[in-house]
Amino acid sequence: MFVALPPPICLVTASAPTAPADALLAAFQARETMRSQAIAAGDAATLDSIYAPDFEGVTSRGALVDKAGLMAIFARAASRGTTAPPICPDVQSVRRDGAIAWVRGELPFPDHRTAFLHIYRKSSQSWQIVGGIATEISADAAR
Repeated sequence: MFVALPPPICLVTASAPTAPADALLAAFQARETMRSQAIAAGDAATLDSIYAPDFEGVTSRGALVDKAGLMAIFARAASRGTTAPPICPDVQSVRRDGAIAWVRGELPFPDHRTAFLHIYRKSSQSWQIVGGIATEISADAAR
């Protein structure tokens, strides 16, 4: 029997981190959560601010996309009403080298998990995603 569950509530706490690495992880957890919520809400303005103009990536289904292509995918889903509830991203690691950060994590969808790597660049105003790749994780894959 299938029981529909309410959408997850993604909590980002404002507790004081214990180390700079914790603060960096928390900041990107919040950024990825904001991204997930914007996708679910069809919030094009927020998504436009998160993705850099020169973004390039590979979707979990292997499609090469630039920013315009990715925004079109999000817009089609929103216009069809096929956006899903927000997924609570699990940011597992962040590495930073100056104005570049590599953010690795997973998206736990109801029927599968997707691993992602987002490459962020610090602009004068905020961190923006300049590159990304995602892949579905096989149910047989070892954790």
